[in-house]
Amino acid sequence: MLISDQQKGLLNTVSELLPHVEHRVCKSHIYADWRKKYRDQKFQKPFWSIAKASNMEMLNYCKALLAQKTPEGAIAMMDTEPIHWSRAWFRIGSNCDSVDSTCETFNNWIIPIRAHPIITMLEGVRCKTLVRIQENKLKSEKWTGRICPDIVKKNTQIY
Repeated sequence: MLISDQQKGLLNTVSELLPHVEHRVCKSHIYADWRKKYRDQKFQKPFWSIAKASNMEMLNYCKALLAQKTPEGAIAMMDTEPIHWSRAWFRIGSNCDSVDSTCETFNNWIIPIRAHPIITMLEGVRCKTLVRIQENKLKSEKWTGRICPDIVKKNTQIY
């Protein structure tokens, strides 16, 4: 799986050179472009609901909710094919349901150590990563079931 920003020509190039790779577009980039025209805060939640909808029925339902608030916005949102950014279109068996690029999240996560010399920076990333792994391990030991409680909570919420 590959997640990229909305660079022109990248969708065609990836499908041509890597035909078996699932290519997604970072939804945050799509939202940033879309939001330039549809700025009202009440449009934000329906937009994200469409991107995170886990099946076509939920996608269509969330799209209808957005269309009630802004019909033009619902149409404009589909300018970039949802096959590349909506969870409803992700392949069955995909091991990742992320709709955002993790590179930007990672870059923000390491901001305090990015300015260091390379060896010091890499050591800082290593230490931060080890701390995060340990914190997540300790959290998971408190789970009462086999599935992360946050995931169970997300899947029981109604859009």
